[in-house]
Amino acid sequence: MDGAATGSSNKVSSQAGASAHRVPDDNIIEILLRLPAKSVIRFRAVCTAWRRLLSDPDFLAAHSRLQPLDSILYDRLVGSGSGIINIALDTVHISSITSGDGTDRRQRLISVANSKRRPCILLSSCNGVFLFRRSEGCYLLCNPATRQWADLPSLVPSSLVREYAFYFHEPSGEYRLWCHRNPLDTRYGTWHVLSTDAAEPRDVQVHAEAAKRMTELLVGSLPVLLHGSMHWPPPHRRKWLEEEITTEIVVLDTLSETFQIMAGPPVTTVMEVAVKLFISMEGLLAAADLGDMWHINFWFLEDYDAWRWECRHKIDITWYNRRSEFLSGVMMGDDEGNIIVGRGSCFYVCNVRTKTLSMAYSVDSLPDNVIVSRHVYRQSLVQQPYFRAQSSHDLQLMHIWCK
Repeated sequence: MDGAATGSSNKVSSQAGASAHRVPDDNIIEILLRLPAKSVIRFRAVCTAWRRLLSDPDFLAAHSRLQPLDSILYDRLVGSGSGIINIALDTVHISSITSGDGTDRRQRLISVANSKRRPCILLSSCNGVFLFRRSEGCYLLCNPATRQWADLPSLVPSSLVREYAFYFHEPSGEYRLWCHRNPLDTRYGTWHVLSTDAAEPRDVQVHAEAAKRMTELLVGSLPVLLHGSMHWPPPHRRKWLEEEITTEIVVLDTLSETFQIMAGPPVTTVMEVAVKLFISMEGLLAAADLGDMWHINFWFLEDYDAWRWECRHKIDITWYNRRSEFLSGVMMGDDEGNIIVGRGSCFYVCNVRTKTLSMAYSVDSLPDNVIVSRHVYRQSLVQQPYFRAQSSHDLQLMHIWCK
């Protein structure tokens, strides 16, 4: 357990002791911190002291940090009427992927009613909160663990609205979404921030040349959040000669709301520049170089301030000739240092000891229905002041909150 979580648990223990005659000892608190969200909710009924403890904001924050990382799966269900398709979001934990016992341990979070004319699309996930796009310029936030939800301010649709960054802004306690709108009468479009504590979108001024650079770099890519900044991978470019390419990563500082360009890993490519970013289990920014025909090279940013990258692993993928498909999948690390790669209906494990790639887990019992998304999820019971706790029927798109 890390120091931050230990400090939070000690604080929770002392706070509970001040208000209860019988307080769980430190060992029990350590166990409670590692329970699934469902168990924490149920154990609040044990006694008054446990209700106070398991509802304390410091406990909930520490509990959220210790929750395991899950991958999100899309499950297309049977339609409930003309033009309606039910899309369920399932989770599968890393340990289930790497166990190798073939057991399907998927858990359902929510089921979404999708109209063919106005589909509700999952765009991102942050701190246990999902970002859905109801329609162009209209967004919904949803926490399946707390059954809370909130609307973001709406953008009046124009010729094109593109979402770039979704994150939690710690100083304000808000969830924020950065969008770029490209009306026909402007050269580079306009930038807007949508916040849970704002009634209207907020315009953001970005230098014209920087805006041009950003729209070229960011299209179609999913950023990762680290040290309070969003990071986008280098653009996907075709290269037909084997040569070393100096890559660049676009970074948005979410506190100052400014952009900069940082040095990416120096990839050696044969056919294309194809880089995917993710966060390693040890909390480092990591990059998978998918431009090599025979290997996946995994780079880790060892020194963030000096932008010093180190290539730790070179994984043999000679047998797998569709490596660029991993760009649209998910990547995450396990406790052994291995890297999990998901695409389609399968998960693969990049074994850092044997330097090989192998299929570890499949959800292809219904190959036309279940696919791996590019999103990860970590349960959180933290209550958000700008969210509402109401039934799923009030959302007008969620069929059920799954239990």
